[in-house]
Amino acid sequence: MRARIKPSRLLQRLLPPLLFAFALAWMPAAAQTIDAASGTDALARVTQLANDVRAMRSVVSTPLGPYDLSTQCTWCSEHAWWGLGMCTRNTTETWNAKVDFTWTRARLNQVLLQAGQNADAFPNAYAPVRAWMNAIPSFTARFDKAADVVLTTQQQIKAGQGPNEQQRQAVTQALQDLVDALAGNAAQLDAATKSLATVLQRQSAYGPAIKQAIDSADQSARAALASLQQQASTHHCQDGLADKFNRIKGEFSTSMGQISAAFQKLEASRQAADRGLAFLLGAVVSSRTDIQSVMDQIKAAKSDALGSFLERLHLASAKAQWQQLAAYSSGLKS
Repeated sequence: MRARIKPSRLLQRLLPPLLFAFALAWMPAAAQTIDAASGTDALARVTQLANDVRAMRSVVSTPLGPYDLSTQCTWCSEHAWWGLGMCTRNTTETWNAKVDFTWTRARLNQVLLQAGQNADAFPNAYAPVRAWMNAIPSFTARFDKAADVVLTTQQQIKAGQGPNEQQRQAVTQALQDLVDALAGNAAQLDAATKSLATVLQRQSAYGPAIKQAIDSADQSARAALASLQQQASTHHCQDGLADKFNRIKGEFSTSMGQISAAFQKLEASRQAADRGLAFLLGAVVSSRTDIQSVMDQIKAAKSDALGSFLERLHLASAKAQWQQLAAYSSGLKS
């Protein structure tokens, strides 16, 4: 008889500490089933993470200028000596400046470059997770085939046909197939989770540095703009300058806000994906462990106890829920 490994101990081997904690919190009460609503929600979270990484990669290149600042005006610079308000000379001044704050965000550029490079690594790191999601329909077909053997046997016993040794052997083999399928599924998802974990952890580590760099760039740009505003005040032409300065400030603030929001959203998405992956892996591992336990008890018990053991599996519910996950996974875009 195979020794039963407790779900918590097996999860601790398979999952990083953070994911393990989430897995325990999210582990379903009926261990043989995966709640379909929670499962599809978990898949949606993981998929959303890929979308948010793409959004972050696009915002990395958000420009901070250059902004054009120019004004032109003509005024009377000389009047007739005899008075009467007659103007004898007009002067025209044209004033131009390029307002480019890119140089003010040197630290932010460096952090964004590193974060962008990490995002570039995301598709390769995410590929195993996506492969696992793509494999759910084929896994479900294998699960259904083995589960149908057990469910058919249950119906036979309820109808008074058995239990007998032949049924026990058929059920034992079917349960072994389920255990093997779930073990392979868990191993694939575990490897996929570990592949993604390093990239996600690095992405999370950029958060504080990005916030600090954004704050620093914002302060530096405002100081540069104030200096430029002081310089502009020495020129004769002032018409419309205040509005132009305000427009530049607004565009700069909008750009900085987009950068900040993209990273905040990505961090929230990363945490949600962690929880989703932990839930899925915890449910698969728990299901495998409990089916293994029932199978071991069937092997050790007499045939007349077969029906009572099979009632514990709730395979009809598990089968329906895996089918819902397979349908949802098939509709997801990579």
